Amino acid sequence: MELRLTDKDIVEAIKATIAEGDGNSLQKGLNVPMSRFLSDYCRGSTWMIEFRPGFQLNISEVAPSEDLVITLDMVHPQFGIVMCLSGKMRGTFQKQPEPIILEETNKTLCFTSQSMQLMEYKGGAVNRSVTVKVDPKLLIEFFKDDPINLPAEIKATAKKNDNFFHSSLWPASTALSMTIHQILNCPYQGELKRAYLECKAIELVIHQLAMVSGAEERPNKKPGFHAADEKRIREARRLLIGNLESPPTLKSLARMVGLNKDKLNDGFRRFYGTSVFDYFNSYRMEHARRLLDERRMDITEIAFSAGFSQPCSFTRAFKRRFGVAPRNYQTLHSA
Repeated sequence: MELRLTDKDIVEAIKATIAEGDGNSLQKGLNVPMSRFLSDYCRGSTWMIEFRPGFQLNISEVAPSEDLVITLDMVHPQFGIVMCLSGKMRGTFQKQPEPIILEETNKTLCFTSQSMQLMEYKGGAVNRSVTVKVDPKLLIEFFKDDPINLPAEIKATAKKNDNFFHSSLWPASTALSMTIHQILNCPYQGELKRAYLECKAIELVIHQLAMVSGAEERPNKKPGFHAADEKRIREARRLLIGNLESPPTLKSLARMVGLNKDKLNDGFRRFYGTSVFDYFNSYRMEHARRLLDERRMDITEIAFSAGFSQPCSFTRAFKRRFGVAPRNYQTLHSA
């Protein structure tokens, strides 16, 4: 399917969500259902927060029933960091013949004075991403007194060089993956949450700038993991989340993919930013949250689907992770 979005569409969706919400705003953090942008063509939502004008964090989940192509009529020079957590996305910028392809195996850095023209999402999949958007002028302001040597391309973008475009793709470093994990599992609420997420968004910017400038070693140069090891680790992830109701133990999982336990855990920390146990726990809680959003199962069924033997154990774990009980979560997200 093909759709068209403009700046006006997005502004109106945000305003409508604020008007029907419970006092939340873009400055506090706002969850905008995909239906506001895309009618009934796909499920999901975008949680967005603007720390200051020109500095925004978005956490998106787009689940179209079929391949989706969105034409974007927007003009936004930006320094952007996009991390694909699941699914497959393609972004095409004006005047650029080749799209940027985003999959779970890579992350991207992009700074440009050009605007994105097309955004494509894989149908039948949950396409999840974390995006940080920074106005180039604000980025320079951030680091004006810092010894870091900003790439000349960013400075050119800030000066509105209409012909400039740069992007880089590589696997995420351990530090970058850990920061993403911390963003997705923020332990705070209210003003503490806002301050925490702003710090983590700045961390993502710093990690990516360090990679561009060469101050931080790119992960594909790090010794100790070969292509075969990465394949085994990704297979371990597939097996781990393939049966949430009865997952394998760490020992049996390591044996199934031909790695020892320590190397498997180290691999998860490198490619996913956390240990096997913590990754599984985070994944099943996100799985439960998505099922709550869909409202096709009751809470007891969701608890069993997420691997909990007792609904009360699920309720306690969910409240620890998201700060609210499952039933109350559904009430808060009924819009």
